[in-house]
Amino acid sequence: MSLDRYRNRFTQLLLALFGSVALLLGAAMHSQRTSQAALQRQNADLAHANNDLDRLGIKLRDAARRNLLLEKEQARRLKAEIHDEPGQNLMAMHARLKLAENLLDAAQRSDVTGSIVDILGRMRRLVHRLMDSLSGVSSSHQRSPRMKRIP
Repeated sequence: MSLDRYRNRFTQLLLALFGSVALLLGAAMHSQRTSQAALQRQNADLAHANNDLDRLGIKLRDAARRNLLLEKEQARRLKAEIHDEPGQNLMAMHARLKLAENLLDAAQRSDVTGSIVDILGRMRRLVHRLMDSLSGVSSSHQRSPRMKRIP
């Protein structure tokens, strides 16, 4: 073969090689652009989802605050009821005991008084435990000045 023929074939081979590289490069660039567009769409979707999550997080935080306030208010009301009603009942029982003391003789008075004092002590401890469980603070330290200690 002649030198010109080799040059022509070499030139054709180089053209084919450069053409193939150009096609591969074009396909890679197209793939990159397509991937980049898909990535931008995903980023936009994620940004929208993040905004939704932020809004839902704010709603959840607000709902949790409202629930906490409602629980505290309910515990306060229940604590007040537990404090007031048994306290009033204890005072009424104490007053009735004082009246009954005059009607009983000494032996009966001693038996009844011991039993009643035991019952009153149990009721007092029960009320204090209930109040402690509602507030987490010892109710014996927060006893109302109106609530006298019953013997």
